[in-house]
Amino acid sequence: GVVKQAMAPDVVTVKGDLPIREAALLMHNQKIGALPVVDDLYQLLGIITTDDMLEVLVGELSKNP
Repeated sequence: GVVKQAMAPDVVTVKGDLPIREAALLMHNQKIGALPVVDDLYQLLGIITTDDMLEVLVGELSKNP
């Protein structure tokens, strides 16, 4: 097989200025593990994953135990 056969054809994307809370809710509600981050022209800027979200959560929890 090839990647094209396994990929998701309808990709949910977010803009870089979306609050992390909203991105986390979107990922949870849509049951997705990664979100491509795009600019206004839909050019890929990066990707945020559930691991990235956990890192943010751990950082926040360490500030406010």
